[in-house]
Amino acid sequence: MIERLGTSPSLAVAMRRFAPQSRLRKPGARRYAHQAVFLGFVLCFMSTVSGTVMHYQFNLQAPYDFVSLPKLLGVPGGILLTFGAGALAYLKTRAEKYLGNARVRGGEMAFVLIFGLAGLAGLVLYAATGKGAVGLLLAVHLGTVLALFLTLPYSKLVHGFYRFAALLRDAQTNRIRYTLTIVVTHEPKQKIAP
Repeated sequence: MIERLGTSPSLAVAMRRFAPQSRLRKPGARRYAHQAVFLGFVLCFMSTVSGTVMHYQFNLQAPYDFVSLPKLLGVPGGILLTFGAGALAYLKTRAEKYLGNARVRGGEMAFVLIFGLAGLAGLVLYAATGKGAVGLLLAVHLGTVLALFLTLPYSKLVHGFYRFAALLRDAQTNRIRYTLTIVVTHEPKQKIAP
């Protein structure tokens, strides 16, 4: 099909190599890893928000029980975030080198690993509840989360915010065009006085 569109054979070979099957020999592995990271990030964020509300609004101090909202959201979120980031890092090492930009490959890998380390540090912190190393592990976890948010504006993840802003701007522009079209094309007829 690619050859019928008039594409060069070398580009056709490159496009076939870029197919998801060549990454992990399973279709959609990259997509599932991305979804795991996204869902894990959302669950961890919701866990943090619920813990903040419980602490400041209801005066409930951490550590929370396993059946509390921060734990029910944070533990699965941390697992998804850790394994999803690990899968993405593995897939990135198995990808064809010429398909990506060599200048940003290290930064992309570091960002994926920071995601995984933030989730892993949170899980280790939960496992160490009640032990003497909680203070040090909390500092490590908060440090990885801080590093994640400080590098966020320089990563691919910010693309989602830019894409949303571009779609919003396009919708506003189209609405203005549509409104102007209605005003210009639907002028009321003037009645001539007798």
